[in-house]
Amino acid sequence: MNAETTKALIEAIATIIGIILTTYIIPVLKQRIDGDKLKTIREYTEIAVRCAEQIYTPEQWQDKKKYVYNYILEKAGEIGIAMEPPDIDLLVEGIVNQVKHGGE
Repeated sequence: MNAETTKALIEAIATIIGIILTTYIIPVLKQRIDGDKLKTIREYTEIAVRCAEQIYTPEQWQDKKKYVYNYILEKAGEIGIAMEPPDIDLLVEGIVNQVKHGGE
């Protein structure tokens, strides 16, 4: 498999994951979190993801993840949302996909 095929395959998989997250996970979170609060935490998540992309290199992915995770925990606490690590991971993955691929 050449590099071009591998890149296309990875992008296709990322798109599929993004669709699944957007289609199934966000509605589940909406049921558990007030709509306005979910919108706010999604905005904070996008800010954190974009900042981490600017601050860290791809090789520092663990630092990026830690930065985003801590930022979301802090902001969720400020607006009164109790989020579990799996919720944060799913939200971050959805936003990362959105940022990288321009989806909604």
